[in-house]
Amino acid sequence: RGATFLGAYAAKSVPVDVAMGKIDSLDINWGEATVLLWYRLLNCGFRLPASAGTDCFLNRIQSRLPGSDRAYVKINNGFSYDEWIRNLKAGRSFVTGGPLLEFTVDGKFLGENVQMSAPGSVAVRASATWRSPLDRVELVYNGAIVATGQVSSDRLTASFDQNVKIDRSGWLCFRAYAQDRTLAHTSPIYITVAGKPPASEKDAQYFLQWIDRLEAKLNERSRIPSPALRAHVESQLSAAREVYRKIAASDSVNGN
Repeated sequence: RGATFLGAYAAKSVPVDVAMGKIDSLDINWGEATVLLWYRLLNCGFRLPASAGTDCFLNRIQSRLPGSDRAYVKINNGFSYDEWIRNLKAGRSFVTGGPLLEFTVDGKFLGENVQMSAPGSVAVRASATWRSPLDRVELVYNGAIVATGQVSSDRLTASFDQNVKIDRSGWLCFRAYAQDRTLAHTSPIYITVAGKPPASEKDAQYFLQWIDRLEAKLNERSRIPSPALRAHVESQLSAAREVYRKIAASDSVNGN
């Protein structure tokens, strides 16, 4: 519930904006509720790279220091703002409050897609390094932890080298937690099995209910200043609903 729009600073319109293709990446460094919301969106088939930022308000609320949450992006053609943004949109990123990550699946890098003709196994290689003790490293498949890695005796490094079973289209991410509760998390590497697009009826229904609650709250507040703007908002809500209905139907038809 923490990731819905129940609080003053919550992301009320995110599912609508994502469905309408208005969001290129999502800051995931705001706690477990944000990460779980991101997982649901990924399960619906949206390709949303991870980003992060401190957005610090030291004079208003307790907050982390500026720069404590960062997004690292892999760039091959020389550093520039345009290249950084282009590669962030491509999903070649990980976010961290400390630990540094490496992650591949069948040799594919962050943001890339692994094509499988049928369910089977993929080779996952990953590592984490940090100057402070690591607590654990985990592999996440379609929102669920499916395997853990090996942390070194000094707890400053961790590794993951396993074959992992894949039974449906979706995504894989690698994440690490330090003992000070610091999180590092990769963007997804996507998996396509037998040409079927990823879809989740359960998560699509979750966002349909979200949009219903959002519309009820908009009607309750009744602050849209003109009929034209109200019509625009209603059309956006209707279009987003149709996107999630198609996702739910796709999951049912494909038998994912």
